[in-house]
Amino acid sequence: MQYPVGSMPLKPTWSSRRAQMLAAVPIVAMLGAIALRLPLQLSAIDDVALRVALPASLAFVLAFAPAPSTRTGAIARDLTVLALSAAVFGGDGQPVMLACYPLLLMTSVLLGWLWPHTGARRE
Repeated sequence: MQYPVGSMPLKPTWSSRRAQMLAAVPIVAMLGAIALRLPLQLSAIDDVALRVALPASLAFVLAFAPAPSTRTGAIARDLTVLALSAAVFGGDGQPVMLACYPLLLMTSVLLGWLWPHTGARRE
């Protein structure tokens, strides 16, 4: 048994409407966070890169990651993308947000348990 991905090649979900909409969220969040910091000074570029561009880039890539094989995995991926998108506005609170990440994973397990997957995948 080759859990969680098996022997099939991993393929990004470029054509998935859900992935496209999910990928738009961090882009909009990044542009909004940068707009709130205008005018940018040269000394703030590293702060913008680390606190805004990096989390938004990670969320964008994760949005197009191969579809998880479980409902809980799909919920965790979606919540992670949304949390990373919110993190661009976190400022000095980002370390606290990172420390709370296990709570997000627990929430995805709880939601997967409350809303069991019935029917075909919506990817």
